[in-house]
Amino acid sequence: MSTPSERRQAIDEWVARTERRAQAYRDLAAEITTIAATAASPRGVARVTTDQAGLVTGIQILDAHRQLSGDELAREIMTAMRSAQSRVQQQVLDRVREHLADDPEAAASVADQYRRRFGAEGAPRQQNGPARSDADDEGFGSVFDD
Repeated sequence: MSTPSERRQAIDEWVARTERRAQAYRDLAAEITTIAATAASPRGVARVTTDQAGLVTGIQILDAHRQLSGDELAREIMTAMRSAQSRVQQQVLDRVREHLADDPEAAASVADQYRRRFGAEGAPRQQNGPARSDADDEGFGSVFDD
């Protein structure tokens, strides 16, 4: 059996570990809120910036976009957006590994949440099935076609 002083020491060590872990989570949360990423489209006509949640916070489109159809421009924007989201995901995962190195379960949980949010690899999805008719979009194309 342990003595009262040994039990007290064990409790003090547990409290210290818990406090360090709580501080690591606070530091991680603070750093994640500052994460953002920008990516350019394959042809370079669009640049998209996303925040730590993958939400679009900015889009820049060069005048060269006039040479593209609406569908092509939409694909360029969507590809840039997904690339920026993938970069955000990687930055978050890097911070998680850094701050939660001693808590692999929590790190895996955060990583899984971001993978579900952005897809397995943040890769652009390919369009499946026949091309959609443009008859219903008045020539504007659709941001839903990727």
